[in-house]
Amino acid sequence: FQEELDKNLDFSLQEGRVKEYTPYVQRQHFGVHNSKYEDKSYIGCAVNGGNIGAQGLDELAILLQKHGASSIKTTTTQNFVVLDVPSKNAEDFVEDLKSIDIDSNPNPFKARTISCTGMKFCKFGISETKDAAIRLADYLHEKFPNFEETISISMNGCPNSCAHPSIVDIGLVGTKLKNESGETVTGFEILLGGNLEGNKSKFGQKLKTKITPEQLNTTVENIIGNYIKSSKTTIGLFLDDVVNEDESMENILKCQ
Repeated sequence: FQEELDKNLDFSLQEGRVKEYTPYVQRQHFGVHNSKYEDKSYIGCAVNGGNIGAQGLDELAILLQKHGASSIKTTTTQNFVVLDVPSKNAEDFVEDLKSIDIDSNPNPFKARTISCTGMKFCKFGISETKDAAIRLADYLHEKFPNFEETISISMNGCPNSCAHPSIVDIGLVGTKLKNESGETVTGFEILLGGNLEGNKSKFGQKLKTKITPEQLNTTVENIIGNYIKSSKTTIGLFLDDVVNEDESMENILKCQ
């Protein structure tokens, strides 16, 4: 298009400056940080599966009041940042947050596993997501307690993709499939290798693989386990090999 446009213009278009974007996987806000306001701190917090509930919100409000904080901002990854904690109260606030399962120093799976509302709250939902995402994050942390690399996982109840499965490392999209008995059941399609980074962004590739909810945890475990055993330095590079079939998804599934 640009070439044809240039032929019909009597001037040259200016080259646009490409903005540098922080890669999605490197965007961090967790932990306690000094605010620009004197004697204040901001604290980045993770919510498991993006599911806090009415009781969780009530408990959070009580803790905000207890420690003298008044403002939060939510993030696009279903977490939040408390903006104005008095610095003298920050560490006590962090400890109290743990009592309601909110973590300011989350493991990689709790930090970056998000889910849409799923069957619980959406008429389009094919597969259950909220509780499944929480179980998946807990399961992966139990299997890989020393895993420190940032990894993004998105669980979606239908193909509408409200939790953005196409721009994360491992995307799961609700679908229907035949189980081993030939019955139609709900489950997930797998997308791998997505990335959000300005003009370097790329969509994850849909594999010819569908799994049941019972296969979910072990399938993701096997993907991560095979990456750890590989020679690749990042999970993104490993997933590129899976998408390009240098690494066989069939072999990964057989590891269950």
